[in-house]
Amino acid sequence: MNNALCADKVPLQSSLDLLRWLGNGLTPAGEIPAVADWGSVLAAATATKTIGLLGRVAGDPAAGVPAIVAEQIVSARRDILLTNLRNFDWTIKTVNALQAGGIDPIVFKGALRSHHVYATWDARRSSDIDLLVRPEEYCHAQQILAADGMIALVSDTSIWWHRCLGESPYARPDSTSPIVDLHHRVQQPGGPYPRQMEEFFAASMVQNIGSNAIRTLSPHHALLVCAINYGKAVRARKPWLAEMHEFAWMTRSMTRDELTAVRNLAGRNNLQGLVDECLAVSKLLFASSGEASADFERAALSSIGHPASVRFERTSKLWHWMDGNLLRRGGLFTIALSRIARAELALRREGLSLPK
Repeated sequence: MNNALCADKVPLQSSLDLLRWLGNGLTPAGEIPAVADWGSVLAAATATKTIGLLGRVAGDPAAGVPAIVAEQIVSARRDILLTNLRNFDWTIKTVNALQAGGIDPIVFKGALRSHHVYATWDARRSSDIDLLVRPEEYCHAQQILAADGMIALVSDTSIWWHRCLGESPYARPDSTSPIVDLHHRVQQPGGPYPRQMEEFFAASMVQNIGSNAIRTLSPHHALLVCAINYGKAVRARKPWLAEMHEFAWMTRSMTRDELTAVRNLAGRNNLQGLVDECLAVSKLLFASSGEASADFERAALSSIGHPASVRFERTSKLWHWMDGNLLRRGGLFTIALSRIARAELALRREGLSLPK
């Protein structure tokens, strides 16, 4: 494998070292891997938004992390903590405003999701706030955010944002708040997406934080969103290591019955092919013997945003993610291609460029 293919000149060996370090806690305790070039490992961790996750093992004296490296990790986690606490403070304010207007949004992804996964506020940085409302509440929610002093960052007539993505970003005029992404769908053009959004609300959970009641996704529905985010990154040829670590972390202790329940839920939402790929890839990266097989190396490079160049890769992935028998897959595949075409047309009409 050519090391020059790696992101920002990060050697392949350093990306493998990062994966093995992140695998600690996902597999039975074993020998902590030695690292020859910590600078490259930290560069890969920063690029993939996983540097905060290294703190779980970097503080272990037995790990042998150089003091200067440990200090860098501690500093990064301190920055993540401050960013996430600010993000969560604005999350509470925004949810309170919507609730006062009669809408109870679901908080998903972001700082609160990271805390649910890793039980700490400094594991993974979150810069945005993602809120999900029912489609029939979407316009009213926009009005509430505007009345609360936020401005829409996109046109209210944008087909790309409101229909293709099913969301719109908001922020304070003085940039004092994080961007709030208001969703009425959870989808990405070019990939499978949930068809039963009402089930997301019916299965949602309320978490009491101080005097605030915050609605969040059920653990299984949150996994579907994680899989969708992985698919989005794969299609964009961007790093997906953080998403896959979250998926592996949340499924590491699941029983066979629990995994079956997740797959059945995915199947009801035309996401089983995508979820099955996440299960397979997470096993390859974090539950394997750690031997650098060709498949492992290809996945390692892809996870940091440098996949191998394959002809018709996006189309092939799209077909692979479709559920059902040949006839049903063909129908879903045709619908997906049509959605991609409509999304690209909307982008061009609005003077935007198709995300790479």
